[in-house]
Amino acid sequence: MNFVLAVCGNAAAEGCPAWLGSQLSAHWNIPDPVKFEGSESERILHFAEIYRLLSRRILAFANLPVESLDRISLQRQIDQIDAEGSK
Repeated sequence: MNFVLAVCGNAAAEGCPAWLGSQLSAHWNIPDPVKFEGSESERILHFAEIYRLLSRRILAFANLPVESLDRISLQRQIDQIDAEGSK
């Protein structure tokens, strides 16, 4: 594995598990949609919003010019995806 991305909203305070190798890692703070309380229609809208957040971040990640970035720049770009995705 080259990348480890944590996506749960409460994992930021937890340590990432140890992986063999030198992966880049990031924590994308995505709220857990299962914990959302509301009417059925509100939950459907909430799940759709979480899907949109994840889709946008995955697309941004997939479009990174991995081959042309050094390790530090790549880590910054991965971290920036979360910062921009939170807006």
